Amino acid sequence: MVAHRLQQVEPSRTIAMNERAQMLRRRGVAILNLTAGEPDLPTPEPVQEAAVAAMRAGHTRYTPAAGIPELREAVAAYERNRLGVEIRPEEVIITCGGKQALYNFFMALLDPGDEVLIPTPCWVSFYEQVRLADGVPVFVSTSASHQFFPTVPDLDAHRSARTRALVLNTPCNPTGQVITSDHLRSIVQWALDHRLYIVFDECYAELTFPGFTHHHVLQVVPDARMHLVTVNTFSKTFCMTGWRVGWAVAPEEWIRAMTVVQSHSTTHAPSISQWAALTALQLGRDHVDTMRRLYAERAQYLLDNLRDLPGIRVYAPQGAFYLWIDVSEWLQTHGMDDMQLALRLLDEAHVATVPGRAFQAPGFLRISFAASQDTLEAAVAALRAFFTGT
Repeated sequence: MVAHRLQQVEPSRTIAMNERAQMLRRRGVAILNLTAGEPDLPTPEPVQEAAVAAMRAGHTRYTPAAGIPELREAVAAYERNRLGVEIRPEEVIITCGGKQALYNFFMALLDPGDEVLIPTPCWVSFYEQVRLADGVPVFVSTSASHQFFPTVPDLDAHRSARTRALVLNTPCNPTGQVITSDHLRSIVQWALDHRLYIVFDECYAELTFPGFTHHHVLQVVPDARMHLVTVNTFSKTFCMTGWRVGWAVAPEEWIRAMTVVQSHSTTHAPSISQWAALTALQLGRDHVDTMRRLYAERAQYLLDNLRDLPGIRVYAPQGAFYLWIDVSEWLQTHGMDDMQLALRLLDEAHVATVPGRAFQAPGFLRISFAASQDTLEAAVAALRAFFTGT
């Protein structure tokens, strides 16, 4: 028998739907895959060249567990310039993507039975990683009236003597919403009043759309520093998903604890990827600005072509590259749930989506528009035909 903790954990449903779509493709089915949270753009050429140069220079051996000093310093400088606050290299750990940064912290923080508040809809790995650390995820339901972010009364109603931390994710996967500065300030101040740690996932920080601004916790509540762990990644901003390199910024004592966890799991992030990431941080703004404009255009295209479909409601993305769709009315009319709908869309319309239940939000679908314009146009035609019966 596997360990009890693993009996409570399910494989990632986003990955599962992506793998199902890829399986159908291998069988010759022309699948329009809108599941993966992965930029469809290539890794910038200078980053690729830096990886080759790193290999030729012999940077293929073990590195320090917390990352090469050059990259820790570069990340610290990047964060100092972005936030206008002092960040030291000792407050940075380089990880195997943002996912391991989260895992390291939960493993370092939680004792069996400790609780973590997780607003829903939420990314699939937040709650499973808490369970893997023998913690208890406590889901806090949100509403569209507050852009799917929790209010202080929402959080207060779920806090207990065992609550240790709160997870915040903005721009949000799966909703694509961006929290306002006033809303963020109220939540952070509440967490500090109750001496909770804030796990701030800002992996999509650079991908906000016109009219919306990403706010960091330290920009709205500078005093939060000792109770804050910030997680970021090179995957989204620099199109480096497969390179597996991310980072966390936290008080030095937590970085040391997270490094202990990492030293006994992956040892360190891939050496070659770390040197490539160093070059990524030295790129100009053109790459990011071009990507942001492209995703904003794709988001508008999907909104213009899907928002009038019967029985569904589409929420305009404010950042990231996801379209969040309320299909509860359509589901009620047709007597099925969101998982059944996602499977029908895959089998009949050949469009791969992710059901809302994967994000603890039944009755919704998530569509990724990190796909080519041709793919999106074909998907729109297939979705319109499916939902209108034409």
